[in-house]
Formats: sequence, structure tokens, C-alpha cells
Amino acid sequence: MITNPQFELTVCLLIYNHEHLIEKVITSILEQSYPDFQFLISDDFSIDNSYEIAKKYENVDPRVNVFQTPKNLGMAGNTNFCLSKVKTTFIALLHHDDILEKTLLERWLSLAHKSINISFVFNDYLVNNIAGHKFEKRNFFEIMNGKKFLNNYLLRTWGCPVRGTALIRKKYFDEIGGMDERFGMLADIDLWMRLAAKYDVGYVDKPLMEVIQDRPDNYPKDYTEFSWIRFFILFDIHSNNINRNNFPNYFHYLVKRFVFRNKVSFEIIKWFLYGLIRKKHLIIKDYEFKFNKYEYFYSRLIRFLICKIVNK
Repeated sequence: MITNPQFELTVCLLIYNHEHLIEKVITSILEQSYPDFQFLISDDFSIDNSYEIAKKYENVDPRVNVFQTPKNLGMAGNTNFCLSKVKTTFIALLHHDDILEKTLLERWLSLAHKSINISFVFNDYLVNNIAGHKFEKRNFFEIMNGKKFLNNYLLRTWGCPVRGTALIRKKYFDEIGGMDERFGMLADIDLWMRLAAKYDVGYVDKPLMEVIQDRPDNYPKDYTEFSWIRFFILFDIHSNNINRNNFPNYFHYLVKRFVFRNKVSFEIIKWFLYGLIRKKHLIIKDYEFKFNKYEYFYSRLIRFLICKIVNK
């Protein structure tokens, strides 16, 4: 356990195969306007020089502690591995492609201190200088009821307005059991849902970071290319969080399940039609003989007909 009683915040930076960005990311953290934090960097068994580059910062700043996982654990495993090492009140969970605006930590903490019920704080962001989710008008408040946020936003669409980067109250992270590693690369979405189901959510209406989506060639393809696996994981996450949600009555739950399964069916049909119209037949063939337990019969029938057209 790594604990420094003088700090209430631990910055946990997760890195993997991003040697081309590590220095820029670390510098943006060390130059924050709020300086009173311990800084843990957890390398997920990179096969490039990410770990070696990060390690040198231990000699630059006494707040920095760099370590490596015993094997590649994936994002969810690395998160649990890193966060298990701290006991500070707050954790800033950051990633190897996040370039922070100087006041990010200060703004996060200022909001989190307004209510003990806030489980995590997130913000607007840029993706390579393009507004991350500002292109949609979202009626987010500074402090939101978690259950309403869960039902009105997190469970309503497949897209998630919260990146894997946020300020988390460690007590609540521990209470819900951390990240569910079954969900791999999308486990953060499940984490926000489970936190929101029990506690409030904080939101800063400013683009306080830029995400540099410049992944190297050796990065896992499921992160960089279209993948049915990602959709299947996402479907499971939504299903699990619908099942654990406390609805007013059983009828309300049945309606929610009905809507969810239709959303799954429409999403699958949408991508099959896209593959047909755009002649991206690999999308169709990768799912041609698969079955998803959430899709309705009409979806399987339409998939069958599209496969007949493609295989002529």
C-alpha cells in the first residue's frame, strides 16, 4: 500500500505502448495548478519503452512512483492494480493519451468538495482539438442525481459521455468493488453506471483535457478497428446495469428490457446494412453465424436475408 497522509489526492496514470506521448502527458500532470498529490504511474507490461521513459521521472519529482504490472492485465486489470495501492480520499484516473489543461485537478477537487455524495467528476474534452461531446447539446448540471444520470444518459444511448478519465472518490470505488474486469476495454462504462446507480455525479462544463488518439501500430486492434466484440461487451454492460437498477415496479423493468432488446436489434441491423451498402462485407461475415442473446427474431431474419445477398 502506497499512502502519504499529507495528500488527499492520488493521480493514477495508466500507460501501455505509448512511448511517443508519455513525456507530454506526464509533463501536463506535473505542471498542474494544484500540486499537492502523489503520482503513481502503472505500466501495463508495455513492449515499447513506455516504462523506461516514465521511470526516469522518479528522479525528476519526488511525488512520482512508477511500477509495472507482472503481466499485461488490460485497462480494467491495470486500473484495479494501480488503485489498490492507494488510500487517499480521491483518485484522478488518467490515461496515456490525456493532455491536461493546467487547472484540471483544481477544478475537479473544487467540485468534489461541494458534496460528500459525489462519486466521480468528469468534464468536457477535446479529441485531437475537436470537441469531444459538445457536438450534442447535453443538459448536464454541475451536480447531478446519479440515478437520473444513469437512466437519462448512460443507459439511453450506446455512446458514453464520460471518458475513462475522471476524479473518483476512493471510498465509493471500493464499495462497489472496483472495475469489473470481465468487461475489459469498456469496464469504465460499467464503473460509471454502477457508481451513478448509488451516488451523485459531478460535471465540469469546460474542455479541460485533449485526447490524442494517435495509437501505435502495435496497439490492440479491438481499440482501433470496428469490432463486434466491443458491441457484445457493451450490450452485456447495459443488460447487467438494467438488471441491477431499482425500478419502481416490475412492469417498468419489463418495458426497459423490451426497449433495450429492440435497441440491440436495431444496432445490429444498422451495421449489417452499413456493411451491405458500403460493401464492407467483412463486418457482415464476422457476425454471419453468431447469435446474440439480446436480439429479437426480426433482427436474425434480416441478418439472414442480408447474408443471402452478400453470398450470392
